[in-house]
Amino acid sequence: MNQNSSSHGVPERSNFVYLPREHLSSFARHDLKRYPVKKAAANGHSGVFKEIEGHHDRRDREAIEREIKAERERTIKTGTKLFEKGVNAVKEGDFKKAFVFFTGCQLVCLENPIYTLNRAAVSLELKVYKGVIIDTRMALEKADAAAKHGPQAIEGFDRSKAYYISGQALFHMGEWARAERTLVVALLGKPGDPEIMNAIRTLHETARRCKCKEDHARWVAQQGEVDLDDLFAPGELEKAADEASGMNREECLRRIRSLRQ
Repeated sequence: MNQNSSSHGVPERSNFVYLPREHLSSFARHDLKRYPVKKAAANGHSGVFKEIEGHHDRRDREAIEREIKAERERTIKTGTKLFEKGVNAVKEGDFKKAFVFFTGCQLVCLENPIYTLNRAAVSLELKVYKGVIIDTRMALEKADAAAKHGPQAIEGFDRSKAYYISGQALFHMGEWARAERTLVVALLGKPGDPEIMNAIRTLHETARRCKCKEDHARWVAQQGEVDLDDLFAPGELEKAADEASGMNREECLRRIRSLRQ
């Protein structure tokens, strides 16, 4: 799309959200305060939800609150550390490693939309376009849920960026009508944004060149869409994310059961 674009027509690193440690810690603290006894692992690519809910009838409330507070602090530190590792991997161009770290972030704190949006941006670089659609939708849903608690809850989250990333994935998948609608939504949030406008122009130009079904099919095949299973062997992503986050599925389940007793 321009001289500074990647192979996807997306300017290098422009899709990622870089936040200082202080900002991320503040987000995590607010996030955990809203969900004081809930901790979930990532869904979709990385595993099943794991939740800790407030069934504390048989437990001393003060002891539980101390346990929850300690869990909050651990989550903040772990999430921040993983986020920074993911950002560093992005800067180094190692998007597969970044994907693992941002997946680990979601194991620690599923509700944070910034983690999910960054994984969507990584998926775009890896050409895992279906994953982009899933993660951008999840990120927007999380942001909508967080926004109910006030604008400070989603400070740093860029809705237009989420729609832009999703529109780019749809474009490379050959779903041009959906891509255009999505990019227009992104543009509504950032009127006149040159990057988004350039993406829409490129879409229109490509559509004009590929008018017949054969040309369209050939163009889509050239985009080289990748399935997540092509990047990670069975169980590889789950194991790597567990190791990166310090989480363990069996341990999570044990702790959940203990809290419910």
